Amino acid sequence: MKRISLDGKWALQGAAYGESVNEIGEWVPATVPGDVHVDLMAAGRLDEMYFADNIRKNRWVTEQAWWFRREFSVEELDSRTELVFKGIDTVANIYLNGEQIGRTENMFREYRFDVSEKLRLGEPNELAVCIEPISIVMKQHDADPYFACFNDHRIFMRKAQCHFGWDWAPDCPGTGIWDSVLLETYDQVCLDGLNIHTTCDGLVSFFVSLDGSVQEVGTDGLELRLTVTAPDGSMAADEVWAASGIKNFRNLFIESPQLWWPNGMGGQPLYSYELSLLKEGSVIDTKCGRFGIREVQLEEKPLGPDKMGFAFIVNGQHCFCKGANWVPLDSFTGAIPNEKYDHMLTLAKEANFNMLRVWGGGIYEKDRFYDLCDELGLMVWQDFMFACGDVPDNHDWFVENVRAEIEVQVKRLRTHTSVVYWVGGNEKSGDFYRKMVNYGDSLFDEMIPGIVQTLDPFRPYRRGSPYAYVDSGNHPKSGDAHLSALGETFAPGSKGFLDYRNCVNHIDTSFNSEFAIQGPSRRQSFEKFMPPEHYWPIDDLWNYRITHNPYDHHDTRSFAEKQLALCQAFFGEPKDHAEFIKYGMSMHAEAMWDEMFGYRTKRPVNSGSMFWMYSDPWPTGSWSVVDWYGLPKASYYAAKRAARPLQIGWKVRPDENGWQLVACNDTLRAFSGQIFFGEETVAGEQKWARELDVSIPANTSIVLAEIETKEFSGASDSFLFAELACGDEKRSDTFFPNFWKEVPWPEPDLEITGFQTLKKDEIEVTIEAEKFARFVHLEGLNEGCADGSPVYLSDSFFDMRAGETRTVRLKGSAPIDPGKIKAVHWLQEWC
Repeated sequence: MKRISLDGKWALQGAAYGESVNEIGEWVPATVPGDVHVDLMAAGRLDEMYFADNIRKNRWVTEQAWWFRREFSVEELDSRTELVFKGIDTVANIYLNGEQIGRTENMFREYRFDVSEKLRLGEPNELAVCIEPISIVMKQHDADPYFACFNDHRIFMRKAQCHFGWDWAPDCPGTGIWDSVLLETYDQVCLDGLNIHTTCDGLVSFFVSLDGSVQEVGTDGLELRLTVTAPDGSMAADEVWAASGIKNFRNLFIESPQLWWPNGMGGQPLYSYELSLLKEGSVIDTKCGRFGIREVQLEEKPLGPDKMGFAFIVNGQHCFCKGANWVPLDSFTGAIPNEKYDHMLTLAKEANFNMLRVWGGGIYEKDRFYDLCDELGLMVWQDFMFACGDVPDNHDWFVENVRAEIEVQVKRLRTHTSVVYWVGGNEKSGDFYRKMVNYGDSLFDEMIPGIVQTLDPFRPYRRGSPYAYVDSGNHPKSGDAHLSALGETFAPGSKGFLDYRNCVNHIDTSFNSEFAIQGPSRRQSFEKFMPPEHYWPIDDLWNYRITHNPYDHHDTRSFAEKQLALCQAFFGEPKDHAEFIKYGMSMHAEAMWDEMFGYRTKRPVNSGSMFWMYSDPWPTGSWSVVDWYGLPKASYYAAKRAARPLQIGWKVRPDENGWQLVACNDTLRAFSGQIFFGEETVAGEQKWARELDVSIPANTSIVLAEIETKEFSGASDSFLFAELACGDEKRSDTFFPNFWKEVPWPEPDLEITGFQTLKKDEIEVTIEAEKFARFVHLEGLNEGCADGSPVYLSDSFFDMRAGETRTVRLKGSAPIDPGKIKAVHWLQEWC
C-alpha cells in the first residue's frame, strides 16, 4: 500500500451557512491538521483568543461555514484508491474536482471515500472541504426530551462535549480538519485490523484481519509475515504463514519474556513488530508497532457484607492506581503540538502516576498520547466519549453513527499495552441514581459492550463512571466513585472547611476515580491571560475565566469566590491577586496531599486515588495541577510527593482522637529501617520525639505509629514531623494539626549553598534553612512548555524544618543557568 500525505498548506475562506465559496474572495493560509481559530489568529483576523474574554467576543467564527481547499497531483495509482480523513471537526461536505463525494458527521470517526475512478492522473486535482457552523447545525435537533449539563443540544453532536462549555472550559467549539488527510492506494486487498494478546509466560497471540475484498479475490498467493524484535534489538520471532481469509491468527512463544509494568512497579520494555501482507512473495501492505508483555484483570471480590472491591491486577500483583483525569490539552484540538504531549506526559510519569483516565467529555486522544503512555508505564482508563447527560439512543441515525465510532476507536486503541479498561462514559444521566428508563441505556448495556467483546475480548468493560452494584451509581462501597473530601465541606450541614481531613476518613470508596480540588494557576500564568486592570479584586472577568458550576444550587458562588473563601479560612484575607494566588495554590496543594495520600492509606479496601483534573484546555485557574502553559502548580508537586511508591505521612485517626503515621509502599519489595517522629516548633525547638524500628511489607499500607490528641501541645507554632530511613531510601513529612492561619512563621534565612553539575542539562541545587521555611520553591526557571524547553524539578513547594538541608535535581533539554535561580519561601512574593 502506498500512502500519500495531503497534510500541510491549505487555503481557508469563510462563507454564510449554505453558500458556496467566493471565487474572487480572499483566501487565508491554513494548516492541516489544525483549527480555523488558530489559522485566523495567524492571519491577523482574530485577536489572541485565550486573552481576557476574546472568546465570547468572537462567537461569529462558529456561526458560519468554513471552506478548506488545496490542489494536489498524482502520477500513478494502484487499482483501488481511498481518500482518508483521520479526523474532521465536525459536520462537513467533501468535494473532489467539484463533485461532492461524501459527508462527515463525527469528529471521532475515520472517514474513507473511494476515489479510484475520480482522480485525474498527471494533472491537478482540487480537494475542498466545507465545514458547517456547529452552532447552527446542533440546534436543528429537538433537545426538549433530553437533559445535558451546560448545553442540551450538544448531545447530538459527536464531537468533544467540553467544546460547548463546561465548568472549566470555554464555549468555543473547535472547528477544522484536526487530523491527517491522505490517499491510500493498493491492489485489491490490504491489512485491516490487528489485536495482540499477551500472557506473562511469553505467549503472544496476533489476531489479524484482512480487508473484506479478500472474499472476492481469494487468498491464492497471499501470505502473512510477522517479525518481532526484543527490547534489546535481538530477533524474537520471524514467521511466515498462508493467509486463511478475512480472519487470521498466529501464536508466538517468547522465551524469557521481559514484562511490562505500570510506572513505579517495574520497567516498560517494549517489543517491536512488523506485520506484512505478501502477494506472490512481494510485500503489498505493512503494519508496524510496539507492544509490551503483560496481563491485566479487574478484580471485584467481596471485602465484607456490604463492600465489594475494585482493583486492577497487573502481572498477578495488586496495583494501586494513582493518577488523574485527563481532558483535552486545548480547545483547538488540531493545533496541539506533539511537544506538548511529550511535556505533559513526562510530568505525569515524573509525578509517580501510573494511570490516567481519558475522560468521556473530551476526545479519544491522538496516537502520540497512547504511544507515550506505552513507553512511560501510564495505564489508560479509556472512557467512550459521553459525559454528563442523556444520550439520544432513540434515533437510529445517531446509534449508527456511534456504532461506527466505537468500532473505529476500539480497533485503533486495542493494540496499546497501556490501555487497560473500557468505560461507557462519564456521569451519564441515571449514573448517580437509576430511573426506570434512561436515554442511552441500550448503548451502554448492549451495543457498546457487544462491540468491545467482539473486537477486544481481553479487556474489562463497565457501563459508566461512577458505577456501583446498587441504584445509586456513586455509592462508595462497590465499583468506582466520584467523591471529594474538600468538596464535602461546601455541602449543607457540613462542619466547615476545617473538617476536610476528617472527611477523607469518612469517604469509604472501593476506588476513588474522581476527587476534585481547586486552586488558581501560578501568577506568571494568570498575568498572561488577565488584563492588568482586572488583576484585583475578583470581578466578572474572573468569574468568566475561572467559571462556576450552575448546578450547585446550595452554593451559588463562582469558583474564584469559593477559592477566596478557602484562602480566608486557612490563611487570612488576601490583599491582592498575588496573595490570593499564594494562598489559593497552597490550599490546593495541602488538600491534594491529604486526599491523594489519604486514599492510599486505605489499602486494600480502596485501590485507586485519581483526582480531577490533570490539565486545562485553556488558560484558567481551577481544577488542574498543570496549567494550559504546561506550568506545574504547587498541587502538582503535592500530588507527586503523595504518589511516591514509598511514602510516609500523617493523617487523622478514624476516631478523630489523634493522628496516625502511615507508610504506603506500592513497590514489590519490603523495607525495614527506623522511623523518627515527634513535635517541633517552627523555630526548631523539639518538644518530644520517639524512634522505632519498622518493617514495611511490599505492596501495601501500614500504620507505623499513633499518638493521641492530648500528646500534642496544640501550640500555634508547633507541628508534627516524621523521618523514615530505610537504607538509602529517606522519606519525611510535616503536619500542622491546627492548620496554618495562626502560625507565626519565622524568617527562615533560606540560602542556596551549592550547585553541582551532573550533566550539561542536569544539575543539583542544595538549599539550607536555619528556621522553618514554608513552601520553598525555585524561581528563575522555565518549568512550562509554552516558552521554550522546560526544566523538570525533582520537588518544589515543600516545607523545610529548622536546620534542614534539601537537594533539588533539575533536568532539562538545554543547559541550565544557575545564575538565574533563586530560592523563595512563604514570606516572600511569588512570581
